[in-house]
Amino acid sequence: MIPSIIWNCRGIGNLETQFYIASLIRQYRLGIVGLIEPMISSDRIQPLLRRLGMDHFHSNPTNHIWIFWTRPYSMELLVEGPQHITMTARDLTQEFTFSVIYASHRSEERETLWTDLVQYVRDYPTLVESPWYLAGDFNCVRNTSERQGGRIPRARNMEMFNDCIFRLALIEPPTSGEAWTWSNNRGDALIYERIDRCFINSIAMMRHPILLIFTFHVGISLALISSRPSRKSFVVKSLHEVGRPPSLHLYQR
Repeated sequence: MIPSIIWNCRGIGNLETQFYIASLIRQYRLGIVGLIEPMISSDRIQPLLRRLGMDHFHSNPTNHIWIFWTRPYSMELLVEGPQHITMTARDLTQEFTFSVIYASHRSEERETLWTDLVQYVRDYPTLVESPWYLAGDFNCVRNTSERQGGRIPRARNMEMFNDCIFRLALIEPPTSGEAWTWSNNRGDALIYERIDRCFINSIAMMRHPILLIFTFHVGISLALISSRPSRKSFVVKSLHEVGRPPSLHLYQR
């Protein structure tokens, strides 16, 4: 897979944030950058493209998800909606499908996303015939252990999310490090949740070595598989080093 980063940046207008992302792009030679919640108009994209050293850009209809990429990689829009962008990515040696997800905080709208993703598998055979990577903010936990504090998660929300994952035949790589990817930061009324995650299909697991930089709300995670394609699983390692570019590590099982 093309080295990539996905980050719920919660605003890209700040120069410090822009320079930080640019430093990651240079350090890891990233070919694809996905940003969630940029919070600025796409009219300001050209100066940002130059600052990041990227060549191309696409925004979803709600302007909540941006994807940048650089030569020699090419990306072609497959399908998009208010809560995702799904593109076909290529270079000289590989082709795969890449989805950036930003699911709604409203359960009814999330269910629409789950339904749409299942329908896309029927409408777009490439989703099951080639490696497929989905990552981002799913705004839903899979079980009650992924939430601490506040109300117990609604059973229906978890059931619908897990049913979507099952019907898409997706795999969630095992993780190490912190269990939580989001907090409301409300003192004595703290709530922690795991809502940012990455899924892949079985073809992606078997066929491609992967270097994926996946960012949570509160930190940065690196994942990579061995330098040669293999059947080994890989671990997403939470580094929680927002203040500086993280060091690169290999975690292999």
